[in-house]
Amino acid sequence: MAVRLYTKSTREVTVVLIILFVFMGLMLGPPPAQAASPKDCDGKVVLSFPLAAETSPKPAPLGRSLLLSAERYEQGWDLVVSRSGSDDNLLAPTRNWHGAQSFQVSVYLMSVYPNERIIPIRSTSSSICVRILNARTEGAGNSEHFVNGEVEVRWSGQPSR
Repeated sequence: MAVRLYTKSTREVTVVLIILFVFMGLMLGPPPAQAASPKDCDGKVVLSFPLAAETSPKPAPLGRSLLLSAERYEQGWDLVVSRSGSDDNLLAPTRNWHGAQSFQVSVYLMSVYPNERIIPIRSTSSSICVRILNARTEGAGNSEHFVNGEVEVRWSGQPSR
């Protein structure tokens, strides 16, 4: 009794691998935040605010078509870069995403992302540099919160596409 093994052609295997790599690329989204070097953060400060503030600071324009804002939520802040008239956060990955993101500033993420980080602005050649300065927290567990410190966002002024 002979056993036949089924093998796919080279072309079929190649197509499957291409589909797999494209799917993985879509799921991974943009590259994660990188630790910033002093050169990366040479741009001017376009937005700064206290970590313990209760209200969001005034949004700041980035060139002619982008707007940088900080949105307060219970555990911290979301940094948002959007085009005029759009609510799409260009700092967030495309598609469905979940979990910790580099554009979030919260007590719980202080050990996940560096205090100085570069975040690419999706579909542009620009990025922002986020610095968290002198952060101090109080409380424990779910009640831990910022009591001091500042967020400083710099932008190199590179043109956006």
